[in-house]
Amino acid sequence: MVADYNSRCGSFRYRSGALESVRRDVEPYRSQLQAEGRSRFARVLSTGSLSAPARPAADETVRAIQQKLNEIGYNAGPADGLIGRGTRSAIQAFQRDNDLVVDGNPTAALLQRLTASSQAKRQETQVPATLVEVVPPTYTPPSRAPSRQDSASPISGGIQQNAHLNYLGNGWECNRGYYRAGNECQPVQLPQNATLDVYG
Repeated sequence: MVADYNSRCGSFRYRSGALESVRRDVEPYRSQLQAEGRSRFARVLSTGSLSAPARPAADETVRAIQQKLNEIGYNAGPADGLIGRGTRSAIQAFQRDNDLVVDGNPTAALLQRLTASSQAKRQETQVPATLVEVVPPTYTPPSRAPSRQDSASPISGGIQQNAHLNYLGNGWECNRGYYRAGNECQPVQLPQNATLDVYG
């Protein structure tokens, strides 16, 4: 495919006189273009080196917007007063969440809306001390430990002898070597020289 493309490009022919026509069109402007190019090149050489681009000045409105966005949970990045990708994304998310026009622009109206949201959020999180009552948890130790005899009979919670709580915690299963027969666990009868498989 590449060879086919190259073969077609290699056989392309210009119209006769096309190059001469272009040269004639450029000739009246040649001296002007050369002079402008030389002056631009001379300016670069006279400064010695290219100067670093100036960093944009921080905007206080943008800085305040970044602080408010960070306060109410939108990650606007550092509050440096410069509008970057993170700040613009946070502004757009706030505008989207508050049914505003989503343009990502840091305006004074947006700052007012953010200030109101920040104050409302602070009031929601402040709970009057009179409403908060701390009740320490109480622990009541069991009256007595269950004996072996108690564990041989069905437990009051409904778990039968030779059974355990299932993995969901809502019922019981027979222990290994027992099978369920109605509401109790019966021992598995094994033939001579037999063993239980992994399922019991």
